[in-house]
Order: sequence, then C-alpha cells, then structure tokens
Amino acid sequence: EPQSAEVARVSIDRAGVGEKVTIHVGIAADVLPTLAGPYDLVFIDADKESTSLYLDWAARLGRPGTVVIVDNTARSGAVADEHNVHPQIVGVRQGLSVLGADPRFDATSLQTLDAKGWDGIAIGVLTDAVAH
Repeated sequence: EPQSAEVARVSIDRAGVGEKVTIHVGIAADVLPTLAGPYDLVFIDADKESTSLYLDWAARLGRPGTVVIVDNTARSGAVADEHNVHPQIVGVRQGLSVLGADPRFDATSLQTLDAKGWDGIAIGVLTDAVAH
C-alpha cells in the first residue's frame, strides 16, 4: 500500500537507516519472486490468508539459521477453535501447521496479550533442510 510505504520510508529515514532499506510496494505474491536472498530475518505481518505462501518464500529466500517471525498467530484463541472457519483464522492455522510439519523450519508459537485480538507470535529458524 503506497501510503503505508510512505509512512515506513519517513520513519526509516528519520532513524538514519534509509540508505540501508529498500521498500517494495505491491502485492506480496508478485513482489516476492523478484527478491534475491539470502535474508537473515523475515518478518511476516501481512494478510493471514496467505501465511503458508509467505512461509514458503521465507524458506526460499533464507538460509539455514534465518529467523522467521509470524505476527498475530493466536487471534484471541480463535486459531485453536477448530470450528472457526474465518479465512484469516484458517490461514494462520495453516501457517502454524507448516511451521510444525515442514522440515525447513524449527519453530514455536507464543501467546501474547493484545486488546485488539491480534495477539500471538510464531518464531522459527530455518534448518539445514532448506530447499531452494
């Protein structure tokens, strides 16, 4: 979103690191294939329906030891409710399943408190099983 990118650019420049940061604007599914890694840290805070897609790209663009963080993974406990079929909840649930089953990741999920209901965070590390 161009407006969000501009807010980010102003903040990054104010922090004095603008020359070290590249901001890509566009749909992530279109932008991710244009990136060249490896990256040491991947922070996923985007549409929850595509969490599994973002995790796959994190593994492709990372290397063993890359830290992958997924934000908003508990959703006030809704992710644990198997009867909740809201697309965002299902997307987070699928992403957590990827982190638990995909040999490219060694991960855990933590509950945090948040009044908005966007709580929780998953933290993973890419393993030697990374397939590029």
